[in-house]
Amino acid sequence: MANEGYEIGWDDEVEQDGGDFVLLDEGEYSFTVSKFERGRFPGSSKIPPCNKAVLTLTIDSPQGRTSVNSDLIMYSSMEWKLSQFLRSVGLKKEGEKVRVKWDQLVGKKGRCLIKHRSYTNKNGEDKLTNDVERFLDFDGSVENSTPALKSSAVKKTQANKPVANPDNQAPADDDLLS
Repeated sequence: MANEGYEIGWDDEVEQDGGDFVLLDEGEYSFTVSKFERGRFPGSSKIPPCNKAVLTLTIDSPQGRTSVNSDLIMYSSMEWKLSQFLRSVGLKKEGEKVRVKWDQLVGKKGRCLIKHRSYTNKNGEDKLTNDVERFLDFDGSVENSTPALKSSAVKKTQANKPVANPDNQAPADDDLLS
């Protein structure tokens, strides 16, 4: 599958250097939201086309620093995952009704459970990648701050697939999205 991104104009600034992919050990990790993008989910047999929040989470671990992408599908049957994420970064309490302050996500810190997900890359090779299995409730042990929002941190995309990732890997096959 093609990777998500956006077209770079002839006069646009180029910033991203890429980096080495780090396969984390499965387990719990602290993360920082390093990027938020508004995107569109193309739809599936169970969920119609709808908005999605495309998050890039930065994780520092003994293996090194890496980025993990996670999509939050903006549809009622997936609202639990959005709530789980908001609780993880301290923007919602269990059972609480909130309006998401999207401009406050970048810089937020939380915890998540990372599992490995296998996929087949464009060359037909079986690979593993980091996948957020679930977000863990905020317990106050991770300090949160809301820095001034950089214009490069929030971008509107036209793409219907997750943010570019190692080997142009396929998006997660969540049973609810199939």
